[in-house]
Order: sequence, then structure tokens, then C-alpha cells
Amino acid sequence: YQDALSEKQKEILVLQVTGRQSLFLIDGKAGLLFTNEPGLSTPGDWKKEILPVSRFYKLEKLWIRHLPVKESLLIRWKGKQIYYLNGKATGSYTNSLSQADMVIISHNMAIPIRSLLQQNHCLDWIADGTNSLWKIQEWKKESEQLHLRFHSVNELGAYRHNF
Repeated sequence: YQDALSEKQKEILVLQVTGRQSLFLIDGKAGLLFTNEPGLSTPGDWKKEILPVSRFYKLEKLWIRHLPVKESLLIRWKGKQIYYLNGKATGSYTNSLSQADMVIISHNMAIPIRSLLQQNHCLDWIADGTNSLWKIQEWKKESEQLHLRFHSVNELGAYRHNF
């Protein structure tokens, strides 16, 4: 019965790893990890955070993709569009942001969420482990005023979205 369930699982998971971008996309028994950690290039280099996730979801395959250092990225997966908004990005993000269903904020992005909502009406905003607590508090307050769903992995642990 458990194997049948794991065959059907589809989940977006943002791990709580301080100082690291860690986005897992899980489809059945396969997983794709987006990270900014250069040491995670081979299974022998996996850190203690990755093996428990792999075991919990009974993953048989796991691919690792490195997130660009100074770019934001739109990830299309299973009908969802996830925008990784990198505070270190030097280029424009507005075209891709307008398409996002979910926004993950990283590296203390300096642009207020209110101004980003002019380009995107997304309700789900997630702060990953690369953000400072003072910046998270700003975003949390702003999100409450705008009636947005805001999740900080530093405060609340991993973000999970099943579908």
C-alpha cells in the first residue's frame, strides 16, 4: 500500500537549510533538487538533509541541478510555475515573475513584495534558508497587510505543497 502511495506522490518541498537554497520537486519515486550548494554534485557528497528526504519519499532516482548564482529562475513543473527570486540577481525578472504560481524569495531580496505584486498576483510566497530574520519579519508584516500566504522556512520549517 505504501509503495502505491509513493508512486502517486507529487510534491514541492522547500527545505529549511540555513544559508542554502534547497527546492525539491518530487514525482512518484523520482526527485529533482535545485540548490546553490556546489558540493552536492554526486550522491557521495549528499549532506545529512538530503538522505532523510530521499528515504522518507522512497526516492529511487534523484537529480541535482545548481541554481544560478546571480540570476532568478522560472521553473515549470507539473503545470506549476515556481519563480525562484534571487536577491543577488542582476538582470530583469518581471516577465517570468508575471507567470509564477508560487514565488520563493532568496538572499534578502531588496524589492518590497507590494511592488512585486504589480507584476504578479501570486498568493504563495516562501522565504528560503538564505534570508536574514530581520528581512523575513519585514516580509511577514507586509504579507499580512496584503493578505498573502507567507511561509518562512527559517521560522516554520520546510514548506510542503502537495497536489
